[in-house]
Amino acid sequence: MLVLRRASTFPPSIRGKAACVLSRESGGSLDRRQSGVGARNPGSSAQGRWQFINNKWQHSLPWHVRDRLVTFGMPKAQANKVRAFLDKRPIYKWNGWWQDIGFIETVVERDGWHHWDGPGC
Repeated sequence: MLVLRRASTFPPSIRGKAACVLSRESGGSLDRRQSGVGARNPGSSAQGRWQFINNKWQHSLPWHVRDRLVTFGMPKAQANKVRAFLDKRPIYKWNGWWQDIGFIETVVERDGWHHWDGPGC
């Protein structure tokens, strides 16, 4: 559980912007990890707390989660099992912890803020 907690901790440098984006995308809150997890956009395939677009993220986001878990100390074999588990489920059915880990990995380690460009943040 320690690896999961550390991997899903929002660095102070992104916390404010992440909170704004999360509120805009799904109405979720950083302090309520499960808020917005099941959000689905009726006009697109965007889903989950962060409104990941299905054709862009469904198969790459599990790898982002896996990589962050390994970085924070989870053995690769176990992290690969998590990746395989997530890969078989729509993102909106993932626990908020997994969605947050994927988001953090994307914006912190892969310079991915541009995916959430938009008004107000």
